[in-house]
Amino acid sequence: MSERKVRQRNLHAELPDEVLLRLLAAGLRGEPHPVLPGTVPPETWLEVFRLSAAQGVLALAYDALRRLPAAQQPPRELMLRWAVNTDRIERQFAHRQRALEDLAAFYASHGIRLMLLKGAGLAALYPVPAHRPCGDIDIWLYGRQREADRLVREELRIAVSNDVHHHTIFSYKGVMIENHFDFLNLWSHRSNRELERHLHRFAEKEGGRLAVGDREVALPPPDFNALFLMRHMAVHFAAVEIGLRHLADWAMFLEADGRKVDWPTIRAIYKEQNMDRFADAATAICVERLGVNPDRAYDYTQDEVLQNELLNETLHPLFSEKHPDRGIAAPALFKLRRWWANRWKHRLVYKDSLAGSFLWLCWAHLIRPRSIIKQAEGAFGQEEANRGAHYRFVCRTPPAGRAAAKLTGTAAAVQQQRKTLHDNDCTGAEAGNPESPRHSRRLRQAKPPPDRRAAAIHAATGTESRSSRQPTGKAIKGIGG
Repeated sequence: MSERKVRQRNLHAELPDEVLLRLLAAGLRGEPHPVLPGTVPPETWLEVFRLSAAQGVLALAYDALRRLPAAQQPPRELMLRWAVNTDRIERQFAHRQRALEDLAAFYASHGIRLMLLKGAGLAALYPVPAHRPCGDIDIWLYGRQREADRLVREELRIAVSNDVHHHTIFSYKGVMIENHFDFLNLWSHRSNRELERHLHRFAEKEGGRLAVGDREVALPPPDFNALFLMRHMAVHFAAVEIGLRHLADWAMFLEADGRKVDWPTIRAIYKEQNMDRFADAATAICVERLGVNPDRAYDYTQDEVLQNELLNETLHPLFSEKHPDRGIAAPALFKLRRWWANRWKHRLVYKDSLAGSFLWLCWAHLIRPRSIIKQAEGAFGQEEANRGAHYRFVCRTPPAGRAAAKLTGTAAAVQQQRKTLHDNDCTGAEAGNPESPRHSRRLRQAKPPPDRRAAAIHAATGTESRSSRQPTGKAIKGIGG
């Protein structure tokens, strides 16, 4: 019997999984009093902490965690670590926002329109936008991608990489920018070419607007996101893995724009592309486990076995090896093993045959061989690297010293905790990546305002912080229902 069949027959929620799911649901909905499944022991809280970091929802869980009664909260030292890491995510978000503002202003000065894709735009839908972590910024420039890249090279003196099939890549003020000339990788699966035509048709419709600094940028129309986000999540699931952050994105999109989507058209495309069962399972999890209002979703088909299997695979993927950092043979062999282990996922989300997809992918890598060896710049590599760096930072650092562990309520405690966390982890991405601990230390050399320095203390001790009262994002027009 295969390992996958064993997992199908032993579907159950471990206590750390259940606690995290309830915290995430409460955080996404802004519930004042999250309900936990009984008493949570300290060792379980540590597992929840680590799992939330690995799943990319640490700050989102913390939004609910801090609203628990003091008797139900984790040990105070762990609560402080949670608060410090949430503060770090907020700072990284602020840095990315500043970079986005400057880049949008640069493009606007040349008359180039900008549309935000995926996480950078979805963050605005969250109760606290700064608590939705994102490593890079994906943009669409309405057909002027080549001109924009030339301007970046000539005027900003920034190198632009062409190693990926569907977008170029450059680093702007330490933030990775993916400038899409195609929405999907047309060389990974032949069926993506059909979907690309649908996406271009949907992109022509009017979407929302997001205030970025003193100007506005475009957000995708609801029909576009209903197809693009689902395909993006399905591709991640089949090729690598997905985290609770992907499901949280889908949940927030459904809450905001679910009533605006032409679901009969979108679901017909899902079925045509053989990803309707995956879409239904993901949507069911968002409704039944993350608290999305059923009226905001479509009338999906129930499949409890698949829903549980998808949730199990999200929380604890069977193939959990990490992409080799160097060489050619090792990354190629790794991808072959991953592809073989995930072949059941392929059948769930693609209409392409398994053999045909394999040959197509081989051809794609032959055309652009650096897509294999430069994993950090691949379609999934940077996100995976960012998430891994953050997980290592959060989970592999020893607790703070005795003085900080006692949580005296002074700024010195937070400073000691922050210093311990960062000084003991230098294994993240390169120094220019804002997800890197080294980069984060440089960002904090300039002292923040006093209220921001005290935010972690207030949050850890149960008092209301500014970040929970006031969303960090800017005003949105045309989003929400």
